[in-house]
This record gives sequence, C-alpha cells and structure tokens, in this order.
Amino acid sequence: MNDPWKVLGIKQGASAEEVKKAYRDLVKKYHPDRFQDPAAKEMANEKLTEINQAYDTISNGSARPEGSATGGNYTGSGSQEFYQVRLHLSSRNVDEAERILDQMTENNAEWYFLRGVCYSMRGWYAMAREHLQNAVNMEPSNAEYRNALNQMDASSQSYRQRTTPFAGRTAGNSGCSMCDMCSCMMCSDCCCESLGGDCIPCC
Repeated sequence: MNDPWKVLGIKQGASAEEVKKAYRDLVKKYHPDRFQDPAAKEMANEKLTEINQAYDTISNGSARPEGSATGGNYTGSGSQEFYQVRLHLSSRNVDEAERILDQMTENNAEWYFLRGVCYSMRGWYAMAREHLQNAVNMEPSNAEYRNALNQMDASSQSYRQRTTPFAGRTAGNSGCSMCDMCSCMMCSDCCCESLGGDCIPCC
C-alpha cells in the first residue's frame, strides 16, 4: 500500500482532527455518485478504497510515528468489520452494513455509533439517537460520536421550533408532512456526513 499520509495529503504525525478532515474531504471529492462516466466512476471507487485503507491504517496506529499519541476508532477485534461497515455506509448500503453489525458479538462504542448511523439513514431517529447516546456515554471524549449526537439534537430542535405553530394543521393526518420529510433528510445528512458521505450534496 502507498504511504497513507501521502494518500490523505497530510504530514506524518498530523492530529486526529486533521486526519479526519482530510479523510472526509477526499471521500466527498471521490464519491462515485459525483461521476457519470462509468470509467470515471470506477476510478473513483478505486481511489475511495485507497483512501479508506489509508485512513484505517492511520487510525489503527500502525502508521503513527514513534512517540506520537495513539488514537482512532479502529481498535479491538472488530476493527476490520467496522471498516467494512463504514465503507458500506459511505456507499449508502445500509442493508449490508447492518448485516455485518448483526453478526458482531462485541457491542462497543463504535458498534453503537455505527448502528445509530444505520438507524438514522433509515429514518428511525428515536433508535438512532438512543444508540448515538450510548456511544457517547461509553466514550465521552470521542469527538466523532459527540458531534453526530449534537447534530441530530440540533436538527430535531430546529424541526420542533419550525413545526410547533402548525401542529393543529396536521392533527389527524396519518401521513408524513413535507416538514417531516425534510427533517428526516436533514438528520440523515448529518450522520452520513460524519462518515464522509453526503445524502444532500447541496448542503
């Protein structure tokens, strides 16, 4: 594999936040949905695989220079499974991501985080928030988990503020209003972006 630091375009020993920012920017840049030409889409897929491998290597700590701080999300026996789950979620393949999570026996903080993202992408926001909160409770210092939870709470609060004055208009309506659908999309986009994807490209 190529030098993971060069693949992400960052200097060796960069901070965890710098690594995550570089990773997310590159995933957005090379996301296959941005390309129409089949050859370009295939190239983007190959590049995305290389980017994910580089991020995984650095996050595992195997690419960290001696004496630097350890860190990252991929630790423990489930590291490769979590890596595969993130790949599937970045491609919006929720079914396959959930299949891998269902087979895992170690329900650590990252498991709850990724399960929460799955629920969010399906529009099951109560379950999503519960699992994101579990992840934060287990690893309070993890910025990725906390940011996802905060973004979901902020989107939910914004939705309630916008829709409360109109609550009477939808009483008795068993279907989803346009506000319901917009709020669902916003929450999904927040969680998806935390993994480097983008449900709503314009936002």
